[in-house]
Amino acid sequence: MKHTKRHKDHLFAVLFMDLDGFKMINDSMGHLIGDQLLIGVANRLEKCLRSTDTVARLGESFTIARLGGDEFTVLLDHIKEPSDAKSAADRLMKAVVAPFMLGGREVFTSVSIGIALSNSTYEQAEDILRDADTAMYRAKSLGKAVMKYRRGHASQCDGSIAVGD
Repeated sequence: MKHTKRHKDHLFAVLFMDLDGFKMINDSMGHLIGDQLLIGVANRLEKCLRSTDTVARLGESFTIARLGGDEFTVLLDHIKEPSDAKSAADRLMKAVVAPFMLGGREVFTSVSIGIALSNSTYEQAEDILRDADTAMYRAKSLGKAVMKYRRGHASQCDGSIAVGD
């Protein structure tokens, strides 16, 4: 945040992701399959990112972040323009939609993503995380496999992009 205030041209984005239908998978196929799915998703997300990007996770030295349940966050640092965040989100969505082989069965899921772009008005990391989370819930309300942008602290969300059918 401090770096962005000093360097107005520095652009980053926070992506907040939530797996679509995870509760149903976890409840119907069991917690072991649910845990394996979360690990598989984390591995796929990590492969889609640049070495300079961070997928948040509390503790250890992991680069994938699972905040709780089926939510993940990604920090896309040093992006050149806002469309870079959309491109990264597109890659992440496509990676997750491919089937997972778990317990001898194909398991399908998708992800909804909220994107918050950096700006000089953010004071705390929690603020941009909150906005990315809010954008993600807005995306979820529009259907599965949707991403939503959020700029600034107001409740405005700019255009949604549906990926897939």
